[in-house]
Amino acid sequence: MSKKITHEIVEASFNEAGYQLKSQYERNQDKLLFVCPNGHNHSISWSSWKTGVRCGKCPNPKRTPHEIVEASFKEAGYLLKSQYERCEDKLSFICPNGHNHSITWMDWRRGSRCGKCPVISSRKIPHEVVEASFNEAGYQLKSHYERCQDKLSFICPNGHNHSITWMDWRTGARCGKCAGWYKTQEEVESIFASEGYILLSEYKKSDTRLNYFCNKGHSSSITWESWKAGNRCDFCARNMRSFDYVRDSFIKDGYTLLTKHYEGCHQKLEFLCPEKHAHTT
Repeated sequence: MSKKITHEIVEASFNEAGYQLKSQYERNQDKLLFVCPNGHNHSISWSSWKTGVRCGKCPNPKRTPHEIVEASFKEAGYLLKSQYERCEDKLSFICPNGHNHSITWMDWRRGSRCGKCPVISSRKIPHEVVEASFNEAGYQLKSHYERCQDKLSFICPNGHNHSITWMDWRTGARCGKCAGWYKTQEEVESIFASEGYILLSEYKKSDTRLNYFCNKGHSSSITWESWKAGNRCDFCARNMRSFDYVRDSFIKDGYTLLTKHYEGCHQKLEFLCPEKHAHTT
């Protein structure tokens, strides 16, 4: 596995190209602010930088020529009406069915077509388009694409072997190990133990139910995704919503709860403070 990317490695790469890095590197997909050799203030992700992309405001010798873009549209029976400059710019066209519409070169390369032609838009994405998208992000695709819900194995720029569906990839998801969602059994056990929980199940993936004993002795289960979102023991959560729990919380701070029934967090509660003032909150 390749060594972990650090801020120093990223900064050295920018400096070597004559760029002044102005952001702190944290994650592969985060935008990094810089000043290019021509004095332009711009930003780029490390994943894009590693593929050779540079300042978007400078003339880029690696930029796809307009002629290639135009030829790709023509090959599909489209009439391109715009001049291509950057992959994120909207390109106006007339499709084979006579619709006037627009699309970015980035989306065109991913297999999208005329948004007014449902049949054409929903056609199967070629493997080459999927592979090109992974390559652009610095990923090495190891699977052959068939359907958008199939898992595609890859090696990310940080050397992690992992998988993802094309459906999730297109929404912006990337390597789960880089994002911190993937953990080993020992890591998950340690994280549970740090809060007094005893993990009873083997961790396999983020949506697998994990059995546990909580720090109050309750036995239940939870997914790693749910745990990461901040959820914990269901029994403890229900107890925290009970009248006894609310009343005891007031007593702990020297307050006397006058309301006799607790119906939810939006309910107004009457109480006496330690100075015997009657109030409602």
